[in-house]
Amino acid sequence: LPTQFHVERAFEFVQNGIPEILLQFGNGKEFFDIVVRDSDANNLKTLFVDKNYKSHPGTQFHQVTDTLILLDDFSEPGNPYSRAAFISGTQEFLLAGQISVNDLHDTVKSLLSTWTD
Repeated sequence: LPTQFHVERAFEFVQNGIPEILLQFGNGKEFFDIVVRDSDANNLKTLFVDKNYKSHPGTQFHQVTDTLILLDDFSEPGNPYSRAAFISGTQEFLLAGQISVNDLHDTVKSLLSTWTD
């Protein structure tokens, strides 16, 4: 994670019959969340596009090793906010928070490296 964040809380729960883990990070004024949940989606199209996901000018797709990542940048001057999504095996990962899209991309790369090692 970017150095400005530390772990605040972790939750395990079931939403709509699907087990999820929510990891919340913060620094006293900004937040960053990671949600990991079981999924039968096998690609981002199944996860988002088929559910009427609307992209915007800040939407980008990146390939990191064998994983396709969706990155959304909603940042405004002085107010970073981005989110990312990817699928690994039978789990989907959703990340969002007050973080620059470049830092989020680096975080996803690190998470993928750790998760798949």
